[in-house]
Amino acid sequence: TMLNVLKTLRLVIKWQCRNDKTVYNADLTADLEYPRIDPDEDKARKGRALTVDEINKLLEALPFKWHPLIQIMTLTGLRIGEALAMQWKYYHKDTDGAGYYEVERQLNHNKDLVAPKTDGSRAKVRLGPKAIAILDNHRSLQVKLRLKYPGWLDHDDQLIFPTVPTFTDSSQTALSRYQPHKLGQPQDHTGVRNHIHLAATNAGLGTIRPHDFRHTHASMLIAKGANIKAVSHRLRHTSIQTTLNIYGHLYPDDQQAVADIADQVFKFEQKSSD
Repeated sequence: TMLNVLKTLRLVIKWQCRNDKTVYNADLTADLEYPRIDPDEDKARKGRALTVDEINKLLEALPFKWHPLIQIMTLTGLRIGEALAMQWKYYHKDTDGAGYYEVERQLNHNKDLVAPKTDGSRAKVRLGPKAIAILDNHRSLQVKLRLKYPGWLDHDDQLIFPTVPTFTDSSQTALSRYQPHKLGQPQDHTGVRNHIHLAATNAGLGTIRPHDFRHTHASMLIAKGANIKAVSHRLRHTSIQTTLNIYGHLYPDDQQAVADIADQVFKFEQKSSD
């Protein structure tokens, strides 16, 4: 972006002055102004809410091994680092068929499992029957792969979405020429982003980032009538204000409806002046 270009140019000038033992003159870059970002454009940069059709088209363009990850992120609103750090020991099923996942770790860009983003991010995320079915099916397929291809590194604390064997067919029988260096390692953020970006481009969907699945989840909740407190709790934001700042514009602002509600509650009778 232009902003990055200007920052880089300033660093180059400073570096050249230091190597030439010349005093850096700030006037050299005084006329270089950082581009202003329109408020509406800035709002768009925060995320993109995908439609059901767009999610399905993206899944069609991705190899099957990516489907459970995308589906779980969309159904839960987990951040990419939280999803890649998911471990089976934090997955729990209730006796009634429901369940939840305990967010206790996130994966940083060095592929280390660390504490979640905030204290509030460490919480139980409830799972619906569809998410339960996806995870159970994913687990059964993963068990078969672990038995067939030994040597996974996460045998003590098994990851839900680690590096796995790569196949050229959906039946997972023909191994690809390109395999991960080791099985059972945490996946790289950049690699996941690149696969999603490539699939989205090939499907004609434009730019899709992993964080967009979180925005999709939140936008869907709001569209279906979830109140701001429930959405904030689901996303594990530090405060409701954070949720309002990001998603407040999605809530309807029908002032006439509000006035009508007040009229219905407070039915004041008006006496005639006669």
